[in-house]
Amino acid sequence: HSIPNPHLNSPIYYLYNNKTITSKSFSIEFNLFTHNCKLHIGNINGYYLNKYKYNVKIKPVINKDYTNYWLIDFKEIHIESTYNNTISVFPKQQNEIAYLQGNKDSIKVPKEFFIYLEKEVFKEYIEKKICFVIHQSQGQYLECDCSAIYSFPMFEFIISDYKVKLGYRDLFRRYNSETTNCAFLMKYYFNNKNAWMFGIPFLSTHIAVFNYDEDSITLYNDDYIYEKVT
Repeated sequence: HSIPNPHLNSPIYYLYNNKTITSKSFSIEFNLFTHNCKLHIGNINGYYLNKYKYNVKIKPVINKDYTNYWLIDFKEIHIESTYNNTISVFPKQQNEIAYLQGNKDSIKVPKEFFIYLEKEVFKEYIEKKICFVIHQSQGQYLECDCSAIYSFPMFEFIISDYKVKLGYRDLFRRYNSETTNCAFLMKYYFNNKNAWMFGIPFLSTHIAVFNYDEDSITLYNDDYIYEKVT
């Protein structure tokens, strides 16, 4: 089953059995400015969903080895460079999976894509000492001068035939007020072999609704039009 069924002792199952909620569904809404998270459980298919003008329903992905993950139909990334006005495409490999996870502050990427970021996408910035590769015991990530991130590329994720965009506001964080550098949140962890994990940077931009009854994930953003891939 592509989406893990709620456990018999889970709050969703208990509330549904007691007719407190009418659907086995929940949504996650992050706010990075206030560091708050709203969790809505059940009864989501009515007013709560309809108040959003734009949405995209993600096709479920079935993988018997990953039954405890919310797998998504992620296909490739389009990277739109403002440096030389080009668009490059990086496809997801056949042996890789992609999933949503709400307790991670980054987007976990495979090693091959991180190398591509370092050698291609951010090459000019690294050569000019605007960006640096940070090496840690668990993995690697990029840090860049916060004053320069406004000119950085736009990342367009192709998910279930829709384009979902993230820009510098979504993908850079300044963790320490005493430094002038911002961390790029697409990170590579050494223990990650073949996964794309879309964490809080992705979920804070798009409200995600998880529906066990319909076996679906839906993304919402009141100001964003999800353009379909032609």
